[in-house]
Amino acid sequence: MAGSIALGVAVTSTPTTVEAATPAKPTAVRTTATAANPAGYAQLFVNAWLRSSADEATSVQARLAQSMAPDVELPAAGAQPRP
Repeated sequence: MAGSIALGVAVTSTPTTVEAATPAKPTAVRTTATAANPAGYAQLFVNAWLRSSADEATSVQARLAQSMAPDVELPAAGAQPRP
């Protein structure tokens, strides 16, 4: 008898519905636009350029200066005094 009652309840009951979870809303992220400071770039370039010379175009300093500003010529040979 309990089996037939359980069968009747199962047949007449409404199916269980599952409600989908609401999608999470992304949180707003505030970013502050800051301008890049060119002073560090300029200082690095000038330092590399002053330490290089045209006769040593393969030195580390000359290659660094040329990679940062390929259109700028290296100082002439002997233009910079050596310590």
